[in-house]
Amino acid sequence: MLKSRQLLCAIIATTVWLLPASSHSNIVSAQTAPVPGVVERQRGIELYRQNNFSAATQQLKNALKKNDRDDQAWYYLGLALTHQPKEL
Repeated sequence: MLKSRQLLCAIIATTVWLLPASSHSNIVSAQTAPVPGVVERQRGIELYRQNNFSAATQQLKNALKKNDRDDQAWYYLGLALTHQPKEL
């Protein structure tokens, strides 16, 4: 088992080493690319923690307009909505 892990690590290391330099920069830039809606999500969470639920709701909705797959934004939006009176 140990030999197969060592072999796998060696193969991965060799593959990465053999990639052209431009591929390495693409990998790094993809990892550091800004995620849409993060600023709005963070602001929404901060407002939620300050018990400002309506402002938090608005910020979190803005975050979700930019990135509808943001699990944290959905979570905190749900929490913020539960603290607001229901509209009929």
